[in-house]
Amino acid sequence: MKTNIQNIRNRVIKQSNALTEAAYSLSRDGKRILYSCLHNNKPKANDFGIECVFTIDLQVFKDTFKYTTRKEAAHDIRGALDSMSSKFVKFYIPEEDSADEKATENIPWLGKARSSPKRGIYEVELNPNLMEYLFGSEGNFTLFRLEEAGELQNPKAIRLYELLCKYRDQKEYFLYRERVMERFQLPPSYEKLSHFRKKFLDIAIAEINKKTNMTIDEPKETKKGRKVIGFLLTFKEEAKNNKQ
Repeated sequence: MKTNIQNIRNRVIKQSNALTEAAYSLSRDGKRILYSCLHNNKPKANDFGIECVFTIDLQVFKDTFKYTTRKEAAHDIRGALDSMSSKFVKFYIPEEDSADEKATENIPWLGKARSSPKRGIYEVELNPNLMEYLFGSEGNFTLFRLEEAGELQNPKAIRLYELLCKYRDQKEYFLYRERVMERFQLPPSYEKLSHFRKKFLDIAIAEINKKTNMTIDEPKETKKGRKVIGFLLTFKEEAKNNKQ
């Protein structure tokens, strides 16, 4: 049966708030692997009976993220899985914080990954310890459309878009520089305000405004003394006919 790609692209991704706020750095293709798992929320059991194995169909991945060829899509899947195999995601547990230390839990992304090029199938076994943090429950989740997030190319723009989606009801979010440096794992050079603006914030906002139905206004600086500690981001969502 032929897969209806537009139906897939129209799906709403449900991602836990814990994952939205977690500290990690994935490439664009790593995020696409994660989205492929999140929209396919019926994992198979692994060898130990834990439901954490997601199947990624190469043709569906290619069409969903608008690759020109299967070869190009397969290349990006392999590269993303290789990268994810050595990376961790850090979750924050504020109720366990002490006065001078944050409580965290570090979890590797992958248990293992298996490819079947002949069938065009990739089986991605996420770390079983990650599953409780993946989808969210009892209102503790962020919603966004796959088509929106899938259009973004810059992984930091993807993270910012997800974060703002969490606060869409408020239509504003205060972006603390120190916090986003830690959570998005930005390079130390971005501690310099001009680098933070030009290499992260301005680029991310421009891409979100161009490629999604979200429009972010000019960021408003907030200072503590002479230091800029963050930016107030106000935004709205409405259909854009000229979205590219």
